Amino acid sequence: MSYLLWCVALAYVGLNLWVTRKINKARYLEEDRRKTHRIFIWLLPFLGPLLIRRFWKTPTSGKLEIMTKSDRKKRSGGNTDNWQGLTGNGG
Repeated sequence: MSYLLWCVALAYVGLNLWVTRKINKARYLEEDRRKTHRIFIWLLPFLGPLLIRRFWKTPTSGKLEIMTKSDRKKRSGGNTDNWQGLTGNGG
């Protein structure tokens, strides 16, 4: 019984340390969310890491590029970009 308990405890600590490392490397928009996730994984054994896995985002490599409407290669075929036609010339 003692051996099984030690194995479960080792698996719990190992998984949580691995997930904590992933959280530290991930890109978060809010630092408070990162802190909450760190607490969450230690309070909910084995379930916490599975629940927050969808929040992990890998850091982007290189510089992000902003694409404006005029930079698009594929033009939309609808009139959704034509605000004057949709609103009656704005009036």
